[in-house]
Amino acid sequence: MGNLKEFRERVHDLYRRTSPYGDERRTTQRDLAAAVALSPAELSKRLNGAQGTHLSQRDIQAIVRTLAAWQAIHTRAQALELLTLLDCPPFSEAEWQAPPLDLLTEPAPAPVVNPLTALPATSLLMPLTSFVGREQERTRVEQLLAATRLLTLTGTGGVGKTRLAVQVAANLTASFAGGVLLIELAPVAEPGLVPPTLAASLGLREEPGRLLITTIADYLYGKRVLLLLDNCEHLTRACAELADTLLRRCPQLSILATSREPLGVAGETTYRVPSLSVPVASVTMQVAELYRYESSQLFVKRAQSADPDFEVGARDVIAVAEICAYLDGIPLAIELAAAQVRALTAQQIAAGLADRLCRLPGGSHTSPPRQQTIRASVEWSYSRLASREQSVLRRLAIFAAGWLLEAAEQVCTADDLPPAMVQEALIQLVNKSMVNMERRGGQARYTMLESIRQYALEELAAAGELAAVQQRCATYYLNLAEEAEQKLLGAEQQSWLACLDLEHDNLRAVLTALLVRGDKVLTLRLLNALWKFWHIRAYFSEWQQWLATARALSGPVPAEVEARTLSALGLLNLTRAEYPQARAAFEQALALWRSLHSKRGEATILNNLALVAEYQGDYTLATRLLEESLTLMQEVGSTSVIASLLNNLGKVAQEQGEYDRAASLLEESILVWQSLGDERSIATAQNNLALVTLHQGDYVTARRLLCSSLTMRRALKDRWGVAASLEGTACLLAVLGQPETAVHLFGCAAVICEAVGLPTPLIGLSSYQQGLTLVRQQLSAEGLTRLWQVGRTAEEEQVVAAALAALAG
Repeated sequence: MGNLKEFRERVHDLYRRTSPYGDERRTTQRDLAAAVALSPAELSKRLNGAQGTHLSQRDIQAIVRTLAAWQAIHTRAQALELLTLLDCPPFSEAEWQAPPLDLLTEPAPAPVVNPLTALPATSLLMPLTSFVGREQERTRVEQLLAATRLLTLTGTGGVGKTRLAVQVAANLTASFAGGVLLIELAPVAEPGLVPPTLAASLGLREEPGRLLITTIADYLYGKRVLLLLDNCEHLTRACAELADTLLRRCPQLSILATSREPLGVAGETTYRVPSLSVPVASVTMQVAELYRYESSQLFVKRAQSADPDFEVGARDVIAVAEICAYLDGIPLAIELAAAQVRALTAQQIAAGLADRLCRLPGGSHTSPPRQQTIRASVEWSYSRLASREQSVLRRLAIFAAGWLLEAAEQVCTADDLPPAMVQEALIQLVNKSMVNMERRGGQARYTMLESIRQYALEELAAAGELAAVQQRCATYYLNLAEEAEQKLLGAEQQSWLACLDLEHDNLRAVLTALLVRGDKVLTLRLLNALWKFWHIRAYFSEWQQWLATARALSGPVPAEVEARTLSALGLLNLTRAEYPQARAAFEQALALWRSLHSKRGEATILNNLALVAEYQGDYTLATRLLEESLTLMQEVGSTSVIASLLNNLGKVAQEQGEYDRAASLLEESILVWQSLGDERSIATAQNNLALVTLHQGDYVTARRLLCSSLTMRRALKDRWGVAASLEGTACLLAVLGQPETAVHLFGCAAVICEAVGLPTPLIGLSSYQQGLTLVRQQLSAEGLTRLWQVGRTAEEEQVVAAALAALAG
């Protein structure tokens, strides 16, 4: 009956987010069973469809009513969505008007987008070259998109699906208040990476025990958004599942996809993108007549980009018409041909194409299959390159998502090609339209069209160079990741995060290649280096999946690599509040570091073990471990780690009521981090120090520190940190007699913690408990529950702004 699995997951997710009984504990399935008048065992069987049982219409409607009463759902649309999952009839109008369904409203017509995870008005990078023709196609696609929520542009590679889709999306930006977002899927190799790729584009993080697609759907719900899924053909099933789920859950969402074949989703509309209009060569054809055809217009425009002096003379008309006809009006093929005008006349280009196309198997040059035409065009353009340019092009194909000049030099350089020749060849490839260049963040970044890249990869393998280029690419990205690992704790954190964001698909491609080769050690080294980046970005499940696959490979691993792997695994367990597993992993790592006589490694693991003890409330053990770690680290001399240890010691001292000692330790850590320019860590220590000054009764200093911390964390888009600062501010406001605002902040912080997949509370446990105790004393149970829910459902930025206003007041 319907989609029971999705209904069950959706219900579980909803009730776990509520606190209907006012005690802030997580609601359980036992609570739900009691509310719908079933035993826990019976409800479990019916939700799982076990032993032939099923949810009756009464059960389904009772569950929806309960979720409404608990304020887990807020609109009729959400209720209808749940009913529809199991094909259950909707409530009658009289039932909608009765409690608790009368609490449900319709979504606001123009929801406020949260700037901390805001969808940009448009994420489209418009091509640097002009868009030629396609007036009828643009109009038709816009009409179809107005009438359907899933439109897939199909057609052969190189026919211009992406360019048309981007142009249409740009034209429709004003129609989508929630934003227009381009998701480029060509670099994504694994189907399982489709949801993480979309989530990363939206600024979302996965949540433990919750499907990522559910997090995405909840974020998009109520937003008028257009998603452009580009190059879906190698991920058809994954894209179909994504589109189907999101469209059913998000009623205002529209999807425009490009693929060589339809996605096959119910309700999908497809539009096959045609070739550009093509002239028929004739000895009587005039220049003016040639310009009536889109393919001719495109050829001339691209030819003039390659050679500003190019003009179509009377002798060129037939040649240009023949070129466009030979290439079947396919934009990519025409652009590649036009780039040759720097060295060839139009007549020579036409003759070369005619010769190449005549050699196609199973056909003549007058009616070649489109895909053969594309291949022949790319092949001919490749044959026109100098030998060193061919070498560089096929080696550059190893990059899945673009590259910088530095990367090209390191990956393409070999005995036959010094760096200077690589740079010279790259410039020529840009000039000949085989490679594209764009400016991002003040740097030149290069890309290759997927059709050209696939051909170049084949040439790379045929030349016997694939393994060597893969190795150089892996070495380059390992060095990049290991450098980034060190820089992610300093003043350059934001620039390095941006760098790794751009290189994410290249890093994934390198990991895939290393796993295929069975290189266990290099794979683990790269994963260990990426841990901090993936932790900050909350790509927990992806990292764990890569790690599990790598560890399953055969072969020995150096003790240092294994210790770092265990340390990262322990931190993942710690993040997920899996304390026994975290301790076990850290203890194994500690033994390995001690066997290597590494004081730095030993000190790092002792700090991690101290965090486990702190989170479990064993402050005596935490202090001992931290002091032992600090002694070792002072011998080694690592300034940033010493600052972190001072901060952690200060937190533990606070929990033990040693406020003067805590203040001294935290102030010292802030000074060290300020000397390093590490704003994220400065904000962390300031928040911790604010709680200490709050306990000491210095409310002025607490206000100043909390305001600075929250402002800094908001600017860094550090949502975990924002939640901690909101909790700290809530504690201060509770002391100052502002319980309503304090509860709003507590509720919002709880939602953020759930969203980033981290346990609550984030701040000192004693401060958190004291704040809750104070608001309970000042508010009724009913008022506290209501205000808490308001905080949970409020826009995050509005709550942050309210917190800053309260701190300023």
